[in-house]
Amino acid sequence: MEDLYNEKYFSERIPAEKDYHMAFQWLEWMSRFHKTNGTCLVLDYGCGTGKFASIFNYFNEGGYGYDPFLPDNALKGGVYWKDWSQRQFLDFDLVVAIDVFEHIPEDKVEENIKRIVSTAKRFIICSICDVTLWDSYQDKSHVTCKSREWWISQFEKHGLKYIEPPEDWLFRRQMYIFEKVK
Repeated sequence: MEDLYNEKYFSERIPAEKDYHMAFQWLEWMSRFHKTNGTCLVLDYGCGTGKFASIFNYFNEGGYGYDPFLPDNALKGGVYWKDWSQRQFLDFDLVVAIDVFEHIPEDKVEENIKRIVSTAKRFIICSICDVTLWDSYQDKSHVTCKSREWWISQFEKHGLKYIEPPEDWLFRRQMYIFEKVK
């Protein structure tokens, strides 16, 4: 996997206007549930160059990123780490995993779900390219291509409830929202 996720893989992954729009949508949605006079701590799990961690900080939220393949050219404006045991916070108000899980081998999916469940206070938002989406098999880095129902069941096994994404969200068809059930 390390050969695939090198500097070249990450070199073109800079924030685009759609990324700011998506992050704003997620934060706006979250604000209905998360009332605070401080910042919302957000973990970008599988952050790549730190695109969303940087964007969350742009919106004055606490954006942090974790990626075991974190490149040297991670974006400024975020706090990142490669080693899960070195994370600075244990609990995040929101954990996002955008275009991450389809890149994880099937035998490692449960371990990664457990990680984000253990650190999310309440909500997890994922974008997962499933088998019904055209590029599912086009991208050779998509090693776990399963149905939407399969992905939902994997998260629900860990005490999460699936919430249908709002109709107006960008890339809604590949978005998943999960809430921890008390």
